[in-house]
Amino acid sequence: MLKRINIVLGKTGAGKSYFVKNKIIPNIKGNLIIFDVMNEYFYNNFLICNDYYSFLNLLKWKKRHFKIIVKTSNINEIFNIQSFIFKYLKDITIILEEAFIYLNNNIYDFINFGRHKNICLVLIGRRGSEFRSEILALTEKIFIFKTTSFYDIIYYKKIFGLNDTDLEKLKNLETGQYLEFTI
Repeated sequence: MLKRINIVLGKTGAGKSYFVKNKIIPNIKGNLIIFDVMNEYFYNNFLICNDYYSFLNLLKWKKRHFKIIVKTSNINEIFNIQSFIFKYLKDITIILEEAFIYLNNNIYDFINFGRHKNICLVLIGRRGSEFRSEILALTEKIFIFKTTSFYDIIYYKKIFGLNDTDLEKLKNLETGQYLEFTI
């Protein structure tokens, strides 16, 4: 189902997080790290960390298989965790809820060089314009939920080359419905 770089887009309340929780996460068999600044993810079998040092401590005793939710909104902590992941981890899926918060040089390293370490990304956001063109150019799969903003509709037509029929569908999708595009 997932490709190396995946983007989930749609307006607030369209069902993006529900989709990720119920369709994407259950199908991830390997290691997983979720960056969840909005506190939307709760799983009994997931480890929770609130800062860089608790993240390192979790990895010390959970060396092979792990599922971790990072719950900090501190930009320095996030940057340090992302730096560690890029330097030392491989064979992992990273989910970024409200991805625009995390878009820094580390994420661009994941995007540009993550294929060498088998890093899969799932970027979740409200608008395609939140993502720089280099991210969109390397994205392999896009899930777009309901979008009604005129600006977003024009943007999707221009950037993703969507036709008028698909654009009309985007405006009329029900909560939880999406259009899937493999690029």
